[in-house]
Amino acid sequence: MEGNTVTDLGTGAWEPYLSVVVASRNDDHGGRLVERTQAFIDGLEEQTKKFNLSTELVIVEWNPPLDRTRMSGLFRWPSKDSRLSVRIIEVPKEIHNRFQHSASLPIFQMIAKNVGIRRARGRFVLATNPDILFTDELIKEVSNWGLSDDSYYRAERDDIPTNVLEQRTSQERLDYGRTHILRAWKRWESIDYVRGTRTQTYHDERSLKGLHLLLWGAGLVLILDFLDRRYGGVLDEIYSRWEHRPRRVRRKKGPSLGIGFGVAWKQIRKRYLSVGTRFRPVGLLRWVDVAATHVGRLGIRVRSLVLGMLSLLKPEGRVRIGGKSEVASRMVGIFRDAVALPPPKFPKLFYEGCGDFTLMSKGNWSRLRGYPEIPAFSLHIDSLLLSLAHYSGLAETVFDATCFHVEHSRGWIAEGGESKPYADLHQKGVPILTTEDFYRLTGAMIKGGHLVLTNPWNWGLGDQILPETNPLNLSKVITPSII
Repeated sequence: MEGNTVTDLGTGAWEPYLSVVVASRNDDHGGRLVERTQAFIDGLEEQTKKFNLSTELVIVEWNPPLDRTRMSGLFRWPSKDSRLSVRIIEVPKEIHNRFQHSASLPIFQMIAKNVGIRRARGRFVLATNPDILFTDELIKEVSNWGLSDDSYYRAERDDIPTNVLEQRTSQERLDYGRTHILRAWKRWESIDYVRGTRTQTYHDERSLKGLHLLLWGAGLVLILDFLDRRYGGVLDEIYSRWEHRPRRVRRKKGPSLGIGFGVAWKQIRKRYLSVGTRFRPVGLLRWVDVAATHVGRLGIRVRSLVLGMLSLLKPEGRVRIGGKSEVASRMVGIFRDAVALPPPKFPKLFYEGCGDFTLMSKGNWSRLRGYPEIPAFSLHIDSLLLSLAHYSGLAETVFDATCFHVEHSRGWIAEGGESKPYADLHQKGVPILTTEDFYRLTGAMIKGGHLVLTNPWNWGLGDQILPETNPLNLSKVITPSII
C-alpha cells in the first residue's frame, strides 16, 4: 500500500490507511452522548472525503444495556460510497461480568479500545473518544505526513463548551470551537482561559540548579566546619609549626594539599563566613535535597506525602496571566518545584489528554499489546501506554494542529482535581490509579534493561469470537481477532 490508498489483503478484507477506534455504549455517559457521537461521526466522514483518506471507524460497544437501542440504530451513518467505513464490535454482558468490579464499572474503556485495536485493519491505528472533533488541519497532517513506524503521534487538545452541538454543520462546529476555547492542553503547558491561569506541564528545573548548588555547597561547608571543630587544634599546631620553620626548609618542602586546604578554609571561615552554628539547618536541607534527587530509589511515597502536604495550602504553582500576583505565584511555584521533583530520568512525555489522541502503526500496537489491561477506572492507564511506547524505543511526535474536546460531566475535569468527580467510585471500592501508582508501574516497566509487557498474549479479548455489525447494511458477522 502506498500513501493512503485502499488495498485488498487477498482475502476480501479491506485495508484502510487509518483505523479510528473508540469505545462506547448507549448509557448517555456525560450527557448528550448521542449528539456528541453524531458530531464526531459527521466531522470524520467529511474530513476523510475532503483529504481522500481511506479510514475505518471501529466502535467497540461494550456491555450494551439490554433495555436500550443498540448503537447501530442510533446514528446517521455514512453512505456506502464514503471514504469512511464503520464496524461495530460488540462485547456482550456475559464477557463484561467476568472482570473484577464489573458490577460497579459498566465499561472498561481501555480494555474495550484494545478489542478494537486488535481487530483493526488499518496500517495505522488512532485510539480516541467519540466526544472529540478533529480539526481539518489535523486530519490534513495525518493524511500528508507519511506516518512512520518509528514514532507514535500525539495532538494537543482544546476543551470547548457543549453548546457547540447546537451548531448545524461540521464546519460551523469547528469555527465555534476556535472562538470558544475553555482550556488548552498543550505540550509544555496548559492554559485555563476561564480562570485566566497558566500551568507548566513539567516543573522548571532551571530554577532548581542554583538551589541544588547552594545545598551541596552548604553541605561541603558543614563538612569542613566539622573537620575544623574536630581537628582544629591539630591543624593550628601544624600551622604554627610550619610558619616557624626555617625558610630554606619551607622552600624545599611546602605544606601538603590537605593541610593547605584546611588552613585556607580556616582563614575564610573566620574572616568572611563566620559559620558558627548558623548553618546547621542547611544539613537538614542537604538531606532533603538528597531525598529529592533520589526519589525514585527512596520511594514515591515520600514524594506523594510532600505533595499531599503542599496541596493543603493549594500551592498550585499557577501564574495568573497579567495579574498582580505573578511574582508571588512564581515564588510558590519555585518552592513546590524544589520539593516535588519527578523521579530521576523520568521521561517527560506528553501525557495530557493522551486517551483522546494516540496514533501509531498497527504493528507497534500489537508489539506493545495495547493498553495495560487493569480492571480499574481508566485514569492514568492511557499514560502507561505512552511509557511503554517510550521504553520500547518509539519517538514521540506531536502534530502542529489540535483537536477539540466537547465538555461533558464525569471525566477528567481540570478544576475538580482527582477526588471529587470519582467519590462514588471510591465508595464502591473501584480502584483508581493514583500518581504514586503511575510512577511505580512506570518504573516497573524496565527491569534489567528490558521492556516488561503488562498484557498476556490474548490481550484485547484475542481468544474470544465477538459479533460485528456493519451499520451501513445492518449485516452481522462473527469477528475473530486480527493480529
